[in-house]
Formats: sequence, C-alpha cells, structure tokens
Amino acid sequence: MKSKIYILEKASRAMDYGIGTYVKQLTDCLLSSKMDFCVVHLYADCLETTIIEKGGYQQISIPTPYSNIAACLQYYSRNAAYLLKTLITEDGDTRIIFHLNFLPDNNLVKYLKHLFKCHIVLTVHYTNWSFSLLGDFGLLKRVMDKKRSKLTQSEKQIVDEIKEYKMMMKRCDLIICVARHTLKVLQELNCIGTSKACVINNGIADCYLKRGKEKTLRQKYHIEDDEQVIIFAGRLDEIKGVPFLIRAFERVLVDYPKSRLIIAGMVILMNVSGEQKKVGQELHSRGELIKSSYMSFIQLLMLV
Repeated sequence: MKSKIYILEKASRAMDYGIGTYVKQLTDCLLSSKMDFCVVHLYADCLETTIIEKGGYQQISIPTPYSNIAACLQYYSRNAAYLLKTLITEDGDTRIIFHLNFLPDNNLVKYLKHLFKCHIVLTVHYTNWSFSLLGDFGLLKRVMDKKRSKLTQSEKQIVDEIKEYKMMMKRCDLIICVARHTLKVLQELNCIGTSKACVINNGIADCYLKRGKEKTLRQKYHIEDDEQVIIFAGRLDEIKGVPFLIRAFERVLVDYPKSRLIIAGMVILMNVSGEQKKVGQELHSRGELIKSSYMSFIQLLMLV
C-alpha cells in the first residue's frame, strides 16, 4: 500500500528557526525519496485558502482566524479538519499520514481521526511549560502536585496544557521527540508510553563552503586577523541562555582578550542590553539572518 504524507505546520516565530528548518529538511528528504506528500500551512497570512505548487509537492495554506480567543481557536481546528476533508481524496490503496509539528491541539487530532482513516504522527519540537518555567522540570513536578485551589493563574494554564498534551498524544499513533530529555519528561508526566514514542534528533544536510573570502568577511565585521570568534545564531529568547552566554564571555575576555562574540538573531532582549554594555565592542549583535549571511559567519568560524 502506498502512503501520502500531509505535513502540518503552524505559522509562528519558530517556523523561522528550528521548526522551519526541520520541515525544510523533511520535505527535501521526501522529495529525494519520491514519496507523495503535501504541506499544510495553518494560521497562514492570507485572505482565503490557497493551494500552490512548490516544485514537487503542493502547499495548502489555511488563513488565520480573526480572533485568538480559546473558543475561536477550537472552531478553527475543527473547521480546518473539515476543510481538509473536502480537499483530500481517499482511496483504499493509499494510507493517509498526518504529520503534526506543533502542540497542543487535541481538537484538531480528534477531528482528523473522526473524518479520516489515517495515521497521525506528532513531532514534539518544544513544550510551552519549558518557556514559562525556563526548563525547570523539578518546579513543573511541584506545580503538578499542587491542589488546584493553590495554583496561580499561570500554573493553572500549565496544568491544563499538560492535560491536553496527554489527550492529544493518546490519539496519536507515533510521537517523535527531537531530544532524549523531552521523551524522558513526557514519559515521567505519563503523556506517552514507550510503545509509540521514539527519538529522532534534528539534523541538517551537509553543504560545502567555498574558501577564500575570509579576509573580506573579517574586514566587513571589523575583526582582526588574530581575534578568536564565537558565534551564537538562533532565536534570542531567555530560555536559550543568551544572558548567561554574555556573562560567560565576560570571563572569557579575562584570559583571552583577543576574542569576539557575535550574537545573531531576530531580537535583542531588553535584559541582554545591560550585559552587552559590560563587554563593550567585543560583542556584536545583529538582526535576523538569511541563510547566506549565516554561512558567512560559519566561514569566519572555520578560521579558528
């Protein structure tokens, strides 16, 4: 039996970083394997549902709702599933696989299972509680053990979201975690068992970088030939540890004064600015990067 995979992604800032890179690598792999697939872009920035050809596969874009209140988002998930039902032709010779790259959305999974004879795969890229609690799993367990009457409003939101994780994952046929610690946490929270969960680490395709432009790049970024370069490229959230990186770099400068830290990402956090002043001009902050600019920074690293 042949299969057709529908990769579901949700418009978010993460689509410009890790999840976007993951989906791009996934589509490249599927194209090279000649498998039939389609990308479904939810909460898209468009006025109506559109279907476009993207060089070997189709992309369905479903526009974002006018309101983001909880009830409206539930209707959106239900309506998205019914809309896909009108766009997807089922036959007995094709296995339909929905591959979700976001959570929680138990309502969407429920309606997909109701409307289609399908398999559902969920890749867990991150969990919202890890942002709220800065990844402190011990604190999360203490929150989960509290009586509901003792919970703060933000703690109630975390507890309710974990419950939705459990319901959603129970309906999924396979859960992929991109990190082993994520799998361990979800198992300790009783969200998933070992029978339908696995770890597939993130990876990117190999590429070749031409040498010879290093001098020009150093001149462009005002970096001396004998300076050692450290680069952070990614989403500049507190959870990524950027303030700690800058404080650590301050200590590096004591022993290695000929060092330069370059921080590249979408925004500089307000609480990073004070740390930035401490290390002076040895720290560079840059805005959002396109891939070609990022590769330029990688070429700088190849020199050290």
